Amino acid sequence: MSGLLIAPFRCDITPDRPVPLAGYRRRDGLSARTELPLEANGLIFDTGDGPAALIAIDTLFAGTALTGALRACWPGPGPVPDILWLASHTHGAPALDPTKPRLGALDEGYLRSVAATLADAMAAATPAPVAAFRAERKHMNAG
Repeated sequence: MSGLLIAPFRCDITPDRPVPLAGYRRRDGLSARTELPLEANGLIFDTGDGPAALIAIDTLFAGTALTGALRACWPGPGPVPDILWLASHTHGAPALDPTKPRLGALDEGYLRSVAATLADAMAAATPAPVAAFRAERKHMNAG
């Protein structure tokens, strides 16, 4: 794995206005206030065969709609990474997955905002080489 580059990134995805929240059936209305910030954290990996990203995000579900929105606004440089989403499954965040409307209505503006914020943070992430190492395990016997 020599030549592995990793670029970490973090961004705030807290809505800047009241939005519908996801997580409970029949939840009506918009958010009233922000109690805790929402964020996305990730790592972009590149071995020279193309980038891949692991992204942990504060939302109930993440999937193809978010990936598509991110691809649509990708500023570059380079190709959009293949993405593996790790959703925190928080019940106090806006929906980012339109395929589960009974768990919360999707606000398209919020989806686009999250995608743009993520794309900018990912494009600005600075890759650094990872030094390969080998750890040896030593066994100790008592007595």
